[in-house]
Amino acid sequence: MINRWCSFVNYLFFIIEKCLTDEPENKNAFVKNKIMAHRAAVIRNLEKYTNDFGVFNNYSRVGNYCNYFCNNFLNGYPDLDVKT
Repeated sequence: MINRWCSFVNYLFFIIEKCLTDEPENKNAFVKNKIMAHRAAVIRNLEKYTNDFGVFNNYSRVGNYCNYFCNNFLNGYPDLDVKT
C-alpha cells in the first residue's frame, strides 16, 4: 500500500496575519481588497476554463475554499462569495 498525504496551506490567512504584524492603516479595507482581488482571479479563471473540466474543477475548489475562509474568518463580507 502506498501512503499518501496531503498538506493544505491556508494561504488566505496570511492576509490577516499581515494585518496583525504590519498593521496597515485601514485593516478592513486592506483585507477586503486582497480577498476581492483573489475572488476576481478565481471567477475569471472559472469563466476561462468552463470547457476544461480538470482545470475548472481546480478553480472550483479554490472558490469553495475562498467561500469557506470568508464565512469562517471574515463574517460580514457576504459579497465576497464565489459562485461555483
